[in-house]
Amino acid sequence: MEETKPAGWRFGPAPLHPGKLSFRFAERGGFWAEIEGRKNLFRQGDLMILRPGEVCSLWSAFGRPHTAIGLGFAVSQGEEDNILLHREFRHHHVLRHPAEIRQAFRRVLGALAESSALRDLAVAAALLELTERILRETRSPVRRAPELRDRATTLTRSAQAWALANLARPFRLAEWAAAVGTPSSFFEHTFCSLVGMPPKKWVKEQRMRLARQQLLATSLPVKSVGLAAGYRDPLFFSRDFRMHFGFSPVRFRKKHARAGR
Repeated sequence: MEETKPAGWRFGPAPLHPGKLSFRFAERGGFWAEIEGRKNLFRQGDLMILRPGEVCSLWSAFGRPHTAIGLGFAVSQGEEDNILLHREFRHHHVLRHPAEIRQAFRRVLGALAESSALRDLAVAAALLELTERILRETRSPVRRAPELRDRATTLTRSAQAWALANLARPFRLAEWAAAVGTPSSFFEHTFCSLVGMPPKKWVKEQRMRLARQQLLATSLPVKSVGLAAGYRDPLFFSRDFRMHFGFSPVRFRKKHARAGR
């Protein structure tokens, strides 16, 4: 996607779709971005990378029009994570060879615009070239080696999928472990070793992320947002949300609504 914005434009705050990685290349001019509460200035030739679910606001810089090329990548390849998820990307990358990245983005856009029988092949080839150039340019280290499909990995991924499908209701650790067919103690140890945090903390992170997305992207009442995130008691929801984000749900929504005007 290519877009040209006039001076004074503003977008967001809005969460990135949970099923995508996002890449935005500043082709002409520049822009400000606030990503997960941190502010960055992107100049011409810089690259912005967002991970699934991250909240971002964008607005104009330098008082000039701005042109950017952006693409979203699916976060999975069948049953496997997209290889890009194994990299520790920063949000802001100052590129050594921005012209080469620009050309790679342009080739993807050109392939997408084709109408020939070989379009899909051309798109795949252009995306592979762009991916290679992004990895070479950013020099982003590997987050972890791609995991083997062993029992522990399969169990953890199944547990995460089950929890995400059941976020709208409270559940105990024992029920969660039983749902994936393992004792609670083994489940907790395995989950923590692979994910890097206890399962209860991880599921609370997902509930808070879902609530934040609902508050930013919908006009649902705060009580309904809490119910969608698995909280039957609005007071407990407000307490946990304030502890996590520093604002009550009502103040958080008002603060970001003002920032987006």
